[in-house]
Amino acid sequence: MPRRQKVQTLKRLCLCNVAANMKEVWAKDYTDNYLTQYDFLYIIGPFNDLASSLVQDLLRLLGETHRLSRAYLHLLLVPHLVELNLRSCSGLVSNAIGQIIHARCQVPQTL
Repeated sequence: MPRRQKVQTLKRLCLCNVAANMKEVWAKDYTDNYLTQYDFLYIIGPFNDLASSLVQDLLRLLGETHRLSRAYLHLLLVPHLVELNLRSCSGLVSNAIGQIIHARCQVPQTL
C-alpha cells in the first residue's frame, strides 16, 4: 500500500512560496538598483513587518535549499531579528556582512 505524503502546514507552504519567488518578486528591485551600493546601512524592505521567527525560518529555508544569496541576506537582515544562524551559507559571511549585521540587527540574542 502506498504511503501518504506528509501534509505541510500553511506556514511552511507560504514560506516555500516566498522562497520560490525571491528573485522575481521580493528582491528584484533591490538586486537591480541597490545591491552594489554599500553607502547605506538601513533598508526598509519587504520583510521588515514580518515577525522575527518568520524571517529566521525563511533564512533557514533558503540556506538549506542553497538559494540564499547576498541580496536576499541584505533584505532579510531586519532590525528586530533575534536569532541569526548562517551556518548553512557560510560562503556569504564576510567582513562587510558582519558590519551590516552589527548595524542593522539591533536586538540579536543568538548569532
